[in-house]
Amino acid sequence: EFHMADIETLKALASQTLSYAIIVGSFTLKVPQIIAILKSGSAQGLALSMFLFEVITFSVSVCYHNRMEYPFFTYGEGAIILLQLYVLVLLILKIRNQLMSPLTIGGIVLYATSIFAALNGIIPMEVLAFLQSINVLFTIASRLPQILSNHQNKSTGQLSGLMIFLNFGGAVARVLTTLQSVGDIVILAGYAISAFLNGVILLQIVVYGNAKPKTT
Repeated sequence: EFHMADIETLKALASQTLSYAIIVGSFTLKVPQIIAILKSGSAQGLALSMFLFEVITFSVSVCYHNRMEYPFFTYGEGAIILLQLYVLVLLILKIRNQLMSPLTIGGIVLYATSIFAALNGIIPMEVLAFLQSINVLFTIASRLPQILSNHQNKSTGQLSGLMIFLNFGGAVARVLTTLQSVGDIVILAGYAISAFLNGVILLQIVVYGNAKPKTT
């Protein structure tokens, strides 16, 4: 017969296995979107703000988890997704001829300095904890512009359905692993809201299909 300890052990094992699966899957999370842009040579229908806020969201999360010394398997995909987001954002900026603008260069320097300070303890843990507590707002800000743009245009443009589907599935899976391995309510809320908003965008992709953006 199984004892409660055996059940808890199995749950922990399942959570870790799912976490590692998420990390492996994250290596290709943004690749469909990158390929879609490269093939079309266009970033039409994409809200740059969505990806910029995603960079902020994952950056805060990775730094917070790292400073809290949580196991890497509970947040490893964040670092991998960040690398893909860097490529995606720079690609969109290049297509829109904004890559070498003073604003872009200044933003990159400020961002790199902030990440260095966060990971090396220069930024107080209290500040990082506060940023993590409002990270859910960054999550909302990263998705609402795209949701509104899709609704207004009745089209999702070059937005990759596969990427959004993977985002949705990953967020749902992280809700489960966070409940089991970390139990941090702030982190849990972020993943839950992310799953919901990605679900909305996924529904828009299904509803609007391959419709072309509305023109005025």
